[in-house]
Amino acid sequence: MYKFLQYNTDNLRHGNEYLQKVFTGVDYALLQRYPMSKKSELTGLIDGRVYIDASTGHKKDALGVVVARHKRMNPFSGQTTIELPSKTHVNAIEDVWQGSVATLTKVGNVNLCSVLPCFNFPGEFPLTNDDTLKDIEFLLEELKDSKNIIAGDFHNTPGSFGKLDELIQDYGYMSYLDDYKTFANGDKNINLDRLISNVTDLIIDDIKVYDDVETERGHFAITYNLEFDK
Repeated sequence: MYKFLQYNTDNLRHGNEYLQKVFTGVDYALLQRYPMSKKSELTGLIDGRVYIDASTGHKKDALGVVVARHKRMNPFSGQTTIELPSKTHVNAIEDVWQGSVATLTKVGNVNLCSVLPCFNFPGEFPLTNDDTLKDIEFLLEELKDSKNIIAGDFHNTPGSFGKLDELIQDYGYMSYLDDYKTFANGDKNINLDRLISNVTDLIIDDIKVYDDVETERGHFAITYNLEFDK
């Protein structure tokens, strides 16, 4: 089994000490909203290889999606950046917290993918849940002929947006973190972070949400062990 870290860092909201703690013993990391300017620090933290893509075209204080591995793991096989349908729209908004990109690499015959789709945004250039849905559908269609493990912030709690849950099922994916509260939302924690996969022999255990931090709002890191035929 391999130890994975999944974490929307929200621009390192919980600080470096928290980040160092959740990286302990990690084999692979799938991150979102990690500061692009701190790639070298991340390389040192994982002690291995890091791929990072900017989530938007916003250059200042850019945040990225990450796939990373410890040096004890076998080398990745290439890297692919997938721009999602919302990319142009998101760039017009110029909100560094938005998303419109997935980055992936291959481990054996399985893709590891970190994704941040767009989310609801009112105003002059509004975005809706349907735009989030289009982003995720585009990604699943792009990867329909491969085995995939996909981690990301889908911006909707399981069961709250039926079209999204149906889409995941229609493409043959299981969603593994639906019962875990991964996001602080005032006085109630909810789930926004998804781990989905169409790998039929995937085994997951030892799921842990690192919610032992005081915060009114923001994502928590999650670790879990995965076993799959590479």
